[in-house]
Amino acid sequence: DLIWIHGFHLMILPSFLTRRISMAKIGIFLHTPFPSSEIFRTLWCREDLLRGMLNADQVGFHLFEYARHFLTCCRRLLGLNYGMFPDSSGGHNLAIDTNGRHVSVTSIHAGVEPPVLHQVLSHKSTCDRVASIRNQFRGKVIFAAIDRMESLKGIPLKLIALERFLQRCPEWAGKIVVVQVGISAFERGDDYTKTRNEIISMVTNINNRWPGTVQFQECAESEMRLQQRMALLRAADVVMVTTIRDGLNLIPLEFTIAHLDALTEQGRNDGRKRGLCILSEFSSCTRVMRGALHVNPWKISEIATAFYQALTMSEDERMRRISIASEFVTRVTTQRWALAVMLDLKGVQKNEDAGKYAGAG
Repeated sequence: DLIWIHGFHLMILPSFLTRRISMAKIGIFLHTPFPSSEIFRTLWCREDLLRGMLNADQVGFHLFEYARHFLTCCRRLLGLNYGMFPDSSGGHNLAIDTNGRHVSVTSIHAGVEPPVLHQVLSHKSTCDRVASIRNQFRGKVIFAAIDRMESLKGIPLKLIALERFLQRCPEWAGKIVVVQVGISAFERGDDYTKTRNEIISMVTNINNRWPGTVQFQECAESEMRLQQRMALLRAADVVMVTTIRDGLNLIPLEFTIAHLDALTEQGRNDGRKRGLCILSEFSSCTRVMRGALHVNPWKISEIATAFYQALTMSEDERMRRISIASEFVTRVTTQRWALAVMLDLKGVQKNEDAGKYAGAG
């Protein structure tokens, strides 16, 4: 049996599953950044969480950076060694040596499914919605952003940068619009309330000075599913992610798929400067979206400069960046990602000695 666990909420679940289904091969994949040892060591239950994860046979991350933090935590807090160990197929895998067994560590970034997205994009309701958005903002360059309403997503930083850009380049006032979709995050409590109030205040101030510059819309997650997202991303010319800390974010990948036709002759002649991503360097997809404009969201001038670059970039440079960004999204699909992780899990040598599994719970 193969069991694949997802999410940091279930970090100690492998301990319980190992006791119930002793011969099952268990993998756990974290979709959020794993903190450095200096941060993780402040948790009172740090050893329990690590031992819970180590009762899995495989631990997966989207980036090696996150895997490296996990490995360092295991070494510094539990005194465990890690390295390249031989596997059943004659190769070598990165693994942690714990209690006489090897826990495999995998790092591969997830992708999207282009055929599914193309099908959604070709649907009549999607095309109608795209046309509606384009007509609503006719003659303007559309910057789109879809973020949860929490402080970590960096929405206020984006709005501050927009304000600075328009102060520096007033000739662009009235020629651009930022469509900011905020996903309600009631579960975040005071963080959500504070972030929401701050965003509304900033949007009001910007629109008072430059009317119609920011189109802010708050909605529930159920109102911004794949079809609604793809319509907005297809209508937009540039997508922005200015998060200050983020795990898996597939919106830039979906946006790239939505604008692959920009590389065609017809796409080049449609009169739109589209297909560019402005990405925070603190989002995991920045490592695989090499064609995007990478920014440090804490450096407001850098985001403001990215606005200007996206608007004035030469056609050849824009085509080059879209082409580079498209390499990953067309090569690493969700299916290929899942298959790679599951093959690694399947190749793990399961230890039959239940005494070698000792964790929390």
